[in-house]
Amino acid sequence: MVDGVDVGECLFYQSNFEEDYDVKIKHFCSNWHNSCESANNSNCYFKQLARKTQECEQIKEKYEALKLENQEGYEIVAELKHECEELENKIKKLRKNLALEIEINDRYRKALEEIEEICKCNFHTPTLEEKELAEEILDIINTAKGEAND
Repeated sequence: MVDGVDVGECLFYQSNFEEDYDVKIKHFCSNWHNSCESANNSNCYFKQLARKTQECEQIKEKYEALKLENQEGYEIVAELKHECEELENKIKKLRKNLALEIEINDRYRKALEEIEEICKCNFHTPTLEEKELAEEILDIINTAKGEAND
């Protein structure tokens, strides 16, 4: 490792170089003709490429992590969208049922109003029994309407 880079794969790298019997250079670069540790050789192409490769690998790892997070997010959104559609369908059914119930209730109310009118009309002089029956029917109608009994 030189300058944070494994230079072992560099074509110009020599672990030990003897220029003379007196001069031994460790980590020698035959391209730059000096030590890989030299300040003049700190940004050789191999080291630059190795650092950029490391950066790319880190970026790829981050990208994969973000991709995974986004995928999870997309799955959650799809699940919520499906639940929302199901709830919308339930609401439509409830509205349809409510409209049907309102229609039925309106029919019953109209029928009760018609029966009430009939009970209130005197086609002839009612007998006591007919009068009591009419009052009983009117009480039932008033109870159904939620009105107090007179």
